[in-house]
Amino acid sequence: MTDFGRYRRKWGGSHREAHPRLLGSNGLLEGSRRRHRCGGADDRIEPIEAALLGLSSCVTEAIVLNCARTGVKLDELEVKAHADVDPGPITGAKEPSDWDNTLKQITVDVTAHGDFSGDERKNIESGAKRSPVHYMFSKTGLLKTIFHYK
Repeated sequence: MTDFGRYRRKWGGSHREAHPRLLGSNGLLEGSRRRHRCGGADDRIEPIEAALLGLSSCVTEAIVLNCARTGVKLDELEVKAHADVDPGPITGAKEPSDWDNTLKQITVDVTAHGDFSGDERKNIESGAKRSPVHYMFSKTGLLKTIFHYK
């Protein structure tokens, strides 16, 4: 499996930032036929990376809106989406039926900063489920969402 992409969306007070971070051996994004370094001539965001960025962005927005609606004081929020992907089926090195064996899990890692009660933590977790993109990914059976509080 190739660590194909990890995307982060961060919210803190009045600023928001979305940072694509491509990870792999030595900072490279690796595929079965090509290898390129971020910032190179053929640097571009791949569709699966755009999907992960959309997932992390939508979960961030849903949590922030839910916290505002329920009065939860959120100091900072960081949401990361990650998928281990073997690109074999898309490159032709494997058959499309191999996706069942090459894409096992999509992980959303949520870190909320603040002093939260048990009910406030439930509101944060409920916020993630209010994201329409989170809902779409959850229908695949591949989505795992993990919450951390600091």
